[in-house]
Amino acid sequence: MIGKANKPIAVSQEAAADLLGIDRRKIAQAVKSRELISHQNGAAVRLLVSDIEQWVRSWPEPQSRRARARKDEPRCP
Repeated sequence: MIGKANKPIAVSQEAAADLLGIDRRKIAQAVKSRELISHQNGAAVRLLVSDIEQWVRSWPEPQSRRARARKDEPRCP
């Protein structure tokens, strides 16, 4: 068996979106911009799970709530 306990090597764009809890269009956009590389075998188009993990790690870290609140507060003249 390849990989860890039933962890797939590659998934469809739809499965990747479901895994990440994001819209499939965001995945398609990443493929189109070459942030994610798709692999095709006949009609099956798949994304390597390792590539998806690397792509997610490249996302910026979220700001803390306190930092966002300060940013959105109006500035004093």
